Amino acid sequence: MIKVVTFMTNHSVVADVEEKGGSIVLVKPVQIVSGTSVGSYVFVPFMEYTEDFEKGIKISKDKILCTATPLLDVYNEYNKRFGSGIVLASVQ
Repeated sequence: MIKVVTFMTNHSVVADVEEKGGSIVLVKPVQIVSGTSVGSYVFVPFMEYTEDFEKGIKISKDKILCTATPLLDVYNEYNKRFGSGIVLASVQ
């Protein structure tokens, strides 16, 4: 499930999240960084130079401040670049 995860350090990533006991596993985590124009953003892979980026990076739940559902445009952009490619339509 694609979620925004904020660590106790107040650092946030978007990732495909799996819960495993007292840990969560972040598959293909990325940071969201503000872009050059107002309201734009870019994804910066988090720990992409590890073997675990694709398989999942295990984080203890006690290091997590909160998780949340990303905005639809963030969800869709993440899924296009790092996930299944499926884009959800907005409800109007």
